[in-house]
Formats: sequence, C-alpha cells, structure tokens
Amino acid sequence: YCAAADMTDAAEIIATARALLLDFDGPITALMPPPLNARAAERARAALQHVSLPGEIRTTTDHLAVLRYAAEHQDTELGSVEAACSAAEIDCARISQPSPEVHAILCGATRRSVPVAVVRNNSEEAVKEFLHRFGWTESIRVLSCRTPSIALKLKPNPFLVEKAVALLGVDAADCVFVGDSVTDVEAGNAAGVRVVGLAKTAERGRQLIGAGAWAAIEREYW
Repeated sequence: YCAAADMTDAAEIIATARALLLDFDGPITALMPPPLNARAAERARAALQHVSLPGEIRTTTDHLAVLRYAAEHQDTELGSVEAACSAAEIDCARISQPSPEVHAILCGATRRSVPVAVVRNNSEEAVKEFLHRFGWTESIRVLSCRTPSIALKLKPNPFLVEKAVALLGVDAADCVFVGDSVTDVEAGNAAGVRVVGLAKTAERGRQLIGAGAWAAIEREYW
C-alpha cells in the first residue's frame, strides 16, 4: 500500500519518539483472530443471559461491544461481563504469538533507551499474561489497559492514551503511538500524540491515513 516515502516518514517519526506507545492486538500480537473473537463475545453475552439484548449485541463478534452495552445499560451486571471478557482475553493471551513487528520494535526502543507502553482496551491481566510468556515485562513496564470503571472510556476515547503519557512522564507531542485501527488513530490524535498506522491491507492503510495517522506502513516493512 504505502509508497517508499511514506514508509521512510514512518520510520523517521518513530526514530524521533522519546516514548513509544503500542496497541496490543495487532502491533504486539493477534490476540483474537476468528473464531476466537466470536467465542469471546459469546462468553460476554452469557453473563447477560437473562437480559433481552438488542440485535446488534446478540450478533456481534466484538466482546468489547457487549462490555460497553453492559456499562451503558446493565451496570449491575458489569462486573460479571468484565470478568467473562477478561477470562476470554487471558485464554487467548496464553496461546497467541508475537506479531512479525514486535521484536524489531522492542529492540529498536531498547537500543535508543526509549520507554515503551502498551495502550489497549484489553484487560491488564491478559496483557501481563502475554508479556510474561515471552519475557517482555522488563521491556514494557507501563500498561494502560481496561478496568471495569473505565468501560465507557475505551478507545477511541483518549483516556488510555493520556494515562500512558502521564505514566511515562513525557510530553504528548514527544510520544509516538503505533496502532492498526481507526480508533487508535482517533484516540491518539485526541490525546495529542503522533500516530503511525500499521496497515494490514491497502484499504486499511487508506482508512488510517484518512483518520489522521501521520504515516502508515505495511506489516512487512519492519
């Protein structure tokens, strides 16, 4: 998708970062590829089995959509839905594999003494499970992840990005956020960080640039 100049721009942007923020599902690992995503959504819905759900929630394969619905309309059940979502994510984190890019990203950050944070709508327990498997708990020390109390502040809300920036102690303008979704771009822009999109397809690359990513790169570029 991306022209050589675009890829060079992305590399230059990342090279100037004083802190690096990474989305988890995509840049670090494919946490819930089909059909695991659909199974996670089923587990989340099971916690609301006594509730008459709207059609889009009954059929969604996005477990976080079920979580948001519970936060907005069934807050007394939010704890049960959160527990189901977290359990599904942890199960996936126990078997998912690193993305093609993450080794190079972390090595580059370590070489330049750039701190790295994970900014993710997933539970902290799931992220920790994955990082522990591969010995990356020292490389990635700052986690800005979902908790039940912020179910309505997930990306594209900038809350998690802003939290990561604050924990890193670096100005937002000096941070670069690598993400592979439009919501990542929207959250990063709202928080004032520079966003580099990780594009799996040409269409996704166009979407990320259209949403305001500073640059977009193909997976194999790393």
